[in-house]
Amino acid sequence: MHLNEIPPLRLALILTSVIYIVFAQNAFTTYDLIEDNVISGLILPATLPIIFFVILLDLLMLFVKRSDCGDDTIKGHLSKVIFIEIALLITLTVRWWDYYASIFS
Repeated sequence: MHLNEIPPLRLALILTSVIYIVFAQNAFTTYDLIEDNVISGLILPATLPIIFFVILLDLLMLFVKRSDCGDDTIKGHLSKVIFIEIALLITLTVRWWDYYASIFS
Protein backbone atom coordinates (compact mmCIF):
# COMPACT_ATOMS: atom_id res chain seq x y z
CA MET A 1 0.00 0.00 0.00
CA HIS A 2 1.39 3.37 -1.03
CA LEU A 3 0.59 6.79 0.36
CA ASN A 4 -1.02 7.81 -2.93
CA GLU A 5 -3.64 5.04 -2.42
CA ILE A 6 -4.91 6.65 0.80
CA PRO A 7 -7.41 9.50 0.30
CA PRO A 8 -6.11 12.93 1.34
CA LEU A 9 -8.45 13.50 4.30
CA ARG A 10 -7.72 10.08 5.76
CA LEU A 11 -4.00 10.68 5.26
CA ALA A 12 -4.33 14.02 7.06
CA LEU A 13 -6.10 12.25 9.93
CA ILE A 14 -3.32 9.65 10.14
CA LEU A 15 -0.60 12.32 10.08
CA THR A 16 -2.43 14.35 12.73
CA SER A 17 -2.60 11.26 14.91
CA VAL A 18 1.14 10.75 14.51
CA ILE A 19 1.71 14.36 15.63
CA TYR A 20 -0.43 13.72 18.73
CA ILE A 21 1.58 10.56 19.44
CA VAL A 22 4.91 12.37 19.13
CA PHE A 23 3.90 15.27 21.37
CA ALA A 24 2.17 13.21 24.08
CA GLN A 25 2.34 14.67 27.58
CA ASN A 26 3.28 12.78 30.72
CA ALA A 27 1.31 12.77 33.95
CA PHE A 28 3.45 15.30 35.81
CA THR A 29 3.51 18.02 33.17
CA THR A 30 3.12 21.55 34.52
CA TYR A 31 3.01 24.68 32.41
CA ASP A 32 3.79 28.33 32.74
CA LEU A 33 1.63 30.00 30.12
CA ILE A 34 4.16 32.74 29.52
CA GLU A 35 7.27 30.61 29.04
CA ASP A 36 5.96 27.27 27.76
CA ASN A 37 4.53 26.25 24.41
CA VAL A 38 0.76 26.65 24.53
CA ILE A 39 0.16 24.41 21.52
CA SER A 40 1.72 21.27 22.99
CA GLY A 41 0.65 22.08 26.53
CA LEU A 42 -2.95 23.17 26.15
CA ILE A 43 -4.28 22.76 22.63
CA LEU A 44 -3.15 19.17 21.99
CA PRO A 45 -4.60 17.76 25.24
CA ALA A 46 -7.84 19.68 24.71
CA THR A 47 -8.35 18.52 21.12
CA LEU A 48 -7.18 14.91 21.51
CA PRO A 49 -10.69 13.59 22.36
CA ILE A 50 -11.98 15.14 19.12
CA ILE A 51 -9.28 13.40 17.06
CA PHE A 52 -9.93 10.15 18.94
CA PHE A 53 -13.64 10.16 18.10
CA VAL A 54 -13.01 11.21 14.50
CA ILE A 55 -10.77 8.15 14.10
CA LEU A 56 -13.50 5.98 15.64
CA LEU A 57 -16.07 7.43 13.21
CA ASP A 58 -13.70 6.82 10.29
CA LEU A 59 -13.25 3.23 11.46
CA LEU A 60 -17.01 2.78 11.53
CA MET A 61 -17.27 4.09 7.96
CA LEU A 62 -14.42 1.80 6.86
CA PHE A 63 -16.14 -1.25 8.36
CA VAL A 64 -19.40 -0.38 6.61
CA LYS A 65 -17.66 0.25 3.29
CA ARG A 66 -15.69 -3.01 3.58
CA SER A 67 -18.82 -5.04 4.35
CA ASP A 68 -20.59 -3.57 1.31
CA CYS A 69 -17.66 -4.04 -1.09
CA GLY A 70 -17.55 -7.04 -3.41
CA ASP A 71 -14.02 -6.70 -4.77
CA ASP A 72 -11.36 -8.60 -2.82
CA THR A 73 -8.53 -6.18 -3.67
CA ILE A 74 -10.51 -3.23 -2.31
CA LYS A 75 -11.43 -5.26 0.79
CA GLY A 76 -7.74 -5.99 1.32
CA HIS A 77 -6.87 -2.31 0.98
CA LEU A 78 -9.61 -1.29 3.41
CA SER A 79 -8.47 -3.97 5.86
CA LYS A 80 -4.95 -2.49 5.81
CA VAL A 81 -6.30 1.00 6.50
CA ILE A 82 -8.48 -0.40 9.32
CA PHE A 83 -5.40 -2.06 10.84
CA ILE A 84 -3.44 1.22 10.63
CA GLU A 85 -6.19 3.21 12.32
CA ILE A 86 -6.70 0.63 15.08
CA ALA A 87 -2.95 0.68 15.72
CA LEU A 88 -3.08 4.49 15.89
CA LEU A 89 -5.97 4.39 18.38
CA ILE A 90 -4.15 1.93 20.61
CA THR A 91 -0.93 3.97 20.43
CA LEU A 92 -2.78 7.23 21.17
CA THR A 93 -4.46 5.63 24.17
CA VAL A 94 -1.22 4.21 25.55
CA ARG A 95 0.77 7.42 25.04
CA TRP A 96 -1.85 9.74 26.60
CA TRP A 97 -3.24 7.40 29.29
CA ASP A 98 -1.04 8.73 32.12
CA TYR A 99 -1.88 12.34 31.34
CA TYR A 100 -5.64 11.88 31.40
CA ALA A 101 -5.51 9.45 34.33
CA SER A 102 -3.71 12.12 36.38
CA ILE A 103 -6.38 14.68 35.48
CA PHE A 104 -9.36 12.49 36.34
CA SER A 105 -7.97 10.82 39.46
